Amino acid sequence: MAITRPSTEQIRFTSSKTGSHVLDTYLEACEFGSRNIYDILGDIFDSSTGLVDSDSFQLKIDSSTRSLQTRMGTFSSPSVSWTNVDGGYIFRQRGAHANATAYEQLDVVTYNNGTYICKTAHTSSAATPSGTNFVTILDGTALGTATTSATASAATATSQANTATTQATAAAASAVTATNYATKINGAVTGTDYSAKAWSIGGTGIDNTALRGSAKDWATKTGATVDGTNYSAKHWATQADVVTVATNIADITAVAGKATQIGLLGTADAVTDMNTLGTADVVADMNTLGTADVVADMNTLAIADVVADMNTLAVADVIADMNTLGTADIVADMNLLGTTSNVAAMALLGTSDAVADMNTLGTAAVVADLNILGTADVVADMNTLATADVVADMNTLGTADVVTDMNTLGTADVVTDMNVLGTAGNVTAMNTLGTATNVTNMASVAANITGVNSFADKYRVQASAPSSSLDDGDLWYDTANDAMKVYNGTNWVTSAGFSSFVISDMTDVTVTSVADNEVLAWDSSLSKWINQTPSEASIDVSDLADTTITSVADNEVLAYDNSSSKWINQTAAESGLATSAHNHTGTYEAANANIQSHIADADKHREIDDAATGTTNLWSASKINTQIAAVPDAIVMAIALG
Repeated sequence: MAITRPSTEQIRFTSSKTGSHVLDTYLEACEFGSRNIYDILGDIFDSSTGLVDSDSFQLKIDSSTRSLQTRMGTFSSPSVSWTNVDGGYIFRQRGAHANATAYEQLDVVTYNNGTYICKTAHTSSAATPSGTNFVTILDGTALGTATTSATASAATATSQANTATTQATAAAASAVTATNYATKINGAVTGTDYSAKAWSIGGTGIDNTALRGSAKDWATKTGATVDGTNYSAKHWATQADVVTVATNIADITAVAGKATQIGLLGTADAVTDMNTLGTADVVADMNTLGTADVVADMNTLAIADVVADMNTLAVADVIADMNTLGTADIVADMNLLGTTSNVAAMALLGTSDAVADMNTLGTAAVVADLNILGTADVVADMNTLATADVVADMNTLGTADVVTDMNTLGTADVVTDMNVLGTAGNVTAMNTLGTATNVTNMASVAANITGVNSFADKYRVQASAPSSSLDDGDLWYDTANDAMKVYNGTNWVTSAGFSSFVISDMTDVTVTSVADNEVLAWDSSLSKWINQTPSEASIDVSDLADTTITSVADNEVLAYDNSSSKWINQTAAESGLATSAHNHTGTYEAANANIQSHIADADKHREIDDAATGTTNLWSASKINTQIAAVPDAIVMAIALG
């Protein structure tokens, strides 16, 4: 039975804080742009746990003031809504240390070419940084020693700064685009895309435009349509019908309290019934029925299921049927059928689909078939087959083409063959062979089987000389003497061509004035392989078999990696030349003491020792060149061939 429910445009509620609201208008006012409350809350809270999403909180340091800043939420622009954290200065550059100056914790000052960080907020009382209030980061005296190295590093830094400037310019352009998407209201940002602000409060291309309109207009605009066709929530909320409803709200509230009863009566069927009942004669009948006993009986009958049954039965045809059935004999039959089990069975069968099926099955031929199938053995077979997997297989196999194939295969001889082939090992072998490439190759071999068989007769590999099926030109590889021999019609003789063949005999190789450690390298201008030195052949360290070079960068070194048994390019830190514990900024000790400790730590330095083989030793350039030159020609040729 259908239930009539009021729409959200008809529901009003009263807030103790903000007064009375129309639910639909109130919910639409909570939307921003095209985003609903669920989406907006999703920016702050994790959808799976309901807890605040840590990704919605962001921190950064203002590059100009060194102040720690924070913001919360999701933003299209990287530069808006940042708020300074009180007292949150991070490494603020204060310049040269001065007397009678207030300093905050983590302020950075310089003095006599040294660098110091304030560890306690204070006002200085001398020109020299106090050891009580400052930590020495870089001793000015030791700084002079590093000046030469710093100058070279400055050039690199300048280049990197230029790169950073270029990237910053690109970022600034992106920021302008992001700002436009956030605030532009004088037209589209690009194409048909408008800013969040335009969709929120209106702008050129949004106001009075078909299928558009700002969130503000959809909520509050009156006197005209928002998009040329539709009106705002406020327009509909202030119409005369709404005022009439508000005037009669007490009556509506009283009726709303009867929502359950209205829901039961407010169906087309119930209304039709009431029209039928609304006559003097029926009203008189209801007076007769309106006793406690009859009402109790009607309460027993007045359930949805029984009412539905009575609606089904209350037709002339069914009443005629009940008259027919209302004999003592038929009633006795119904008593026999009226058990829980029989009723359940009839409920399953009493559908239009089942009745249609029984009409189809109720022929003499089908009944005869069912008698044949209705044996314990056949039923057991059908239970075995009646699984989703087997049914799917039968659907796959039940095509005319597959049935034809099975007729072809369904002979005693083929079944015997399949029994022979149907082992796990053979199935695995057939899976290996049954690729498109292998099938094509086997077809090629089958087409040339005469030649294959002929080659097997002409070429033998064994320790003793073949003595049967001999023809002029047959080949025999003598495994006892590692020699290729040819049958000349009388004897097996060693082939001069095989025994004296040298690489320069090849038509695409040119060898001239061979020298030690040269390699064969391809010369595309001559279309020949020619002998060259590794330098002439452009062979470098990355071509060595025990060397792996990837994404080389400035200042990387070649270090041995035991896990891969390779020499690989690494940064100083990756190879152990500089460790994460090695620094000049966090020890709170004099810089020269740090340097001395660093020099004394063998784990932070690698020794150049051509004779050593440890993972902490390095080879000199001359040693590396010697190693390259000593690589066997065969390996170098393999490298040159790729």
